[in-house]
Amino acid sequence: DDLPDYIEAKAKALGTNANSLFKGQLKAYGEPMPVVRPEPTSRYVTKSRPPASVSSNYNTNKVIAGASIDAARVAIVGKESGFNFGAVNRDSGALGYGQVMPFNVGPWSREILGITVSEREFLRSPDIQMQIINGKLEKYFRQESAKGYSGDVLIRRVASLWYSGRADLYNNTRPQTYGAGTYPSIDSYTKDVLNRYYGS
Repeated sequence: DDLPDYIEAKAKALGTNANSLFKGQLKAYGEPMPVVRPEPTSRYVTKSRPPASVSSNYNTNKVIAGASIDAARVAIVGKESGFNFGAVNRDSGALGYGQVMPFNVGPWSREILGITVSEREFLRSPDIQMQIINGKLEKYFRQESAKGYSGDVLIRRVASLWYSGRADLYNNTRPQTYGAGTYPSIDSYTKDVLNRYYGS
């Protein structure tokens, strides 16, 4: 079957076509070609754990104000991309494992890595993605813990920052929209991240 137009458009931006991009990603991650590929109904998926190699290779083993950066990363990424380094959101264009907004790729890579990477470089490199995700999460945790937050509230505030750019909105119950897409409220998102953090 043909892949959706939005994947074709993203593939063209990367200098390839949708089928080649899809097959290349499957090959890169050792996944078989699916027999049935249903169209996803939501940006969000239900997987709760990343591949073991990703956890072990990129864990920071850092705990800030009672919160594990690694457990928070697993919870947020599970919510965002279902642990898919090649994910591209159809509405916002958010990229990769942590669904980083395209306009954040340059600034965040300069901030964390000291170099500017393109969206294409970011999407093609799990190593770059993980360094940036870990670096930003650590900064967010330190920023919010310095304000006196800890434990569950700290985790939800960091999740709110990741999702909305604002920590103080973690109890906001208004559904979120982007382009033609409708997404969970920040309250719902941060509570789901917290449940995932504890393995629920």
